Amino acid sequence: MKKRLKGLAACWLAVILALHVMPATVIADASWQTASPSGAMRAVTAADENTAAENASGWVMVYSGDKQITSTDDLPIVRENTEGMDVAFDVPFNQQNDLTGVLAENQLLTGWKLWSADSGGAAVEMEEDLTPEGSLTSEKYSTYSKNSNNHVFIIPVWEIIEEPSTEESSSDTPSESIPSEGWVMIYNGGKEITSTADLPTVTESAAGVDVLFDVPFDRQENLTGVLEENQILTGWKLWSADSGGAAVEMEVELKPGDAISAEEYSTYSKDSNNHIFIIPVWKIKEEPSPPESSSEETSVNPSESDPPDNPSEEETSSSSPPEDPAQIIDGRVYTLKRGDPCELGEGSWTVDGDRTVYRGGRRFYAGSDGSYTFHQK
Repeated sequence: MKKRLKGLAACWLAVILALHVMPATVIADASWQTASPSGAMRAVTAADENTAAENASGWVMVYSGDKQITSTDDLPIVRENTEGMDVAFDVPFNQQNDLTGVLAENQLLTGWKLWSADSGGAAVEMEEDLTPEGSLTSEKYSTYSKNSNNHVFIIPVWEIIEEPSTEESSSDTPSESIPSEGWVMIYNGGKEITSTADLPTVTESAAGVDVLFDVPFDRQENLTGVLEENQILTGWKLWSADSGGAAVEMEVELKPGDAISAEEYSTYSKDSNNHIFIIPVWKIKEEPSPPESSSEETSVNPSESDPPDNPSEEETSSSSPPEDPAQIIDGRVYTLKRGDPCELGEGSWTVDGDRTVYRGGRRFYAGSDGSYTFHQK
């Protein structure tokens, strides 16, 4: 009886096992198996091993506006001026071109703001300040995005790069923004010009030259070079005439040592629409009387003395010069007699009591007895 019961129990156990055991399905090249939503089994390939859990970047909103963001109160401005892009995890932000590319040329990066804001855009729920080299890990990204329920904002913090101050250029180095010279017409005819009615004469006998701004005219060879040896410079006429040459629209009388500025040049030329004419005003040197004696020496008066009541101009002699002319030194007082020779060095010279400017490098003779103080310009 006992044997019969044991056989019956073994039979029922076999039936139960047969009903519950399902056939196994073998899938080639499968690393592991997982159940699909429908309950069916599928293989996970090597490509599936690089899943979202191992992604190297995340989607963020990067602020690209030109207003400096200082607090979370600026969230509306940030939302209106953002660009969506991928941020690489564990890579410094300042090494990611997508992030630094939102900066303007005059903006110097000083840090970043990392914000997490609810999808409705009402408020910033988390914030953090980062250095320029700051980065974002996948774990922090998951925290800030609240598993994609929140927006992650990255806001660059910057300061404006100041332009280098432009110091005034030295007198030896002309400024790039302000021209140092202009083009004028210099009269070089032999007829003395007395009024603007002589404009046709001036136009026919004028040569184009450069004039230096803020440099006395009598120190510019381009201008003084038109004078003849028997002409003594006494001033200049500055005319502005229309391009057709019909009339003089502006005229100025200048002294020998006067100059013109860049602003005045622009005014006279009417921004290059008019011609500027510079006309030397001169008088003819008179021939000096021959000296009574060529043996008299020049004497130097050690103290300043009053010039003669009516000092005459020095005049160039057409006769043979004496053997020992006085070599004039700037600032000294010389007691000369009529006909005494004197040598002026290179450059321009003036004499106290006389407005005439003398060209150096040649010999002059005293026109009358008296004391003369020479100055080299």
